[in-house]
Amino acid sequence: MNNTQNEMIEVLPKLVRSEIRDHLLSKGIAEKVEVHYTNDTETYRAMLKSKLMEEAGEVIGANTRDSMQEEIGDLMEVLDALIKTYGLNKADIASTKDAKRERSGGFEYPGTIMTGIQYTGDSQ
Repeated sequence: MNNTQNEMIEVLPKLVRSEIRDHLLSKGIAEKVEVHYTNDTETYRAMLKSKLMEEAGEVIGANTRDSMQEEIGDLMEVLDALIKTYGLNKADIASTKDAKRERSGGFEYPGTIMTGIQYTGDSQ
């Protein structure tokens, strides 16, 4: 199919920011934007998880400090939404993170890279 600039392009449903429709229309980026809403918690959570993967991919593809900052911000926005929809508490998450860091360490630079492991017979 040969797309012209003004053709509606079919896109699989994906979670977008709440004000994106108005932004795209007011900036003249699009002449028509269709949005739908879901009140189904499980659908919303599944779409947030999909969005998390999308944003993580954009972090991976970021190649400048500014783009890295923007993409990490987007990733944090999705994480905040996940925290809220699951009724989690940021302080509890931080405590869990700190306990794991205490147990297993963190990801400091220079990075620790595992190059091999042989498990004991009873650890699997």
